Order: sequence, then structure tokens, then C-alpha cells
Amino acid sequence: MGKSNSYYMQLHVEALFTMNEKNELMTIREPWDSTSQPAPRFYLTRPLYEKPHTYFRADVPKEL
Repeated sequence: MGKSNSYYMQLHVEALFTMNEKNELMTIREPWDSTSQPAPRFYLTRPLYEKPHTYFRADVPKEL
């Protein structure tokens, strides 16, 4: 049986951004730039036929 759409979305997010142990976004992965750019404050993925997944940057307050 194949992997779920959520699995592939998680791989996609891990390819785009570096994340900490809490799955919070840290920086953008850019192969040509040696300086790290901050990740977006919020990133939303929506796998086909599954619930959306949200990711927040590590410095965004939890209350927000």
C-alpha cells in the first residue's frame, strides 16, 4: 500500500524549510545562499482528501 498524502506533504515541507524538534519552521532551505533567510510566519498545506496541516515559525507567539 502507498504512503498517505499527508506523508508526502510533510516531506515537501521538510524540503522547503528547516524545522526544530517541535516541527516549528526556522529558515528557508536555499542551496545557493549561504545566509539563512527566515521562514514564513505561517505555512498551510492541504493534502488531497485529508485535513489541512499548519506550520508556524518558531518565534510566532502561541497566543496568536
